[in-house]
Amino acid sequence: MRCAWLYSTNANYVDRIKANNHADLTTVGVIANRAAYTGGEAWLDECVACIDGNHDYVERFVRANLPMVRMAKPQGTYLVWLDVTQVANSIGAKKLAAEANKAQAASLKRITPEDMIERYFVKNAKIHMNPGSLCGMEGFSHMRMNIATSRRTPELAMANLANALQKG
Repeated sequence: MRCAWLYSTNANYVDRIKANNHADLTTVGVIANRAAYTGGEAWLDECVACIDGNHDYVERFVRANLPMVRMAKPQGTYLVWLDVTQVANSIGAKKLAAEANKAQAASLKRITPEDMIERYFVKNAKIHMNPGSLCGMEGFSHMRMNIATSRRTPELAMANLANALQKG
């Protein structure tokens, strides 16, 4: 809908945001936003319950079926952070990245072990997750999975991930 809201009690922060923010609102976005704030409580409650249920499902599935993956249930987000350090070691992600970098021009962006994990999941599990390093250094060896969807999508993604990791 091309609209978002920001709230902060820190006036200095708000001023810095305003200086770098350019409104790109649409009429539909403004109407949808107003409707959400004036009558969207039931939808929001249902949405939060759905996402929370998906978090619980993924957490249980990881613990029961993915011994090489770690996760902790986050608070306040629809993204699951999967620690895939053991997967990286299992597939030799560092070595694969080094070999891939040798085969490409030095002027190109360096391929990271995380890139190799991402490629592995796309090829073998048919799922695409974002590398955690997109959010900073603390995200290395992690993948971000969006679970703000119907239950069927995380179920399929987890099953595909389990099958791929079992095959090695």
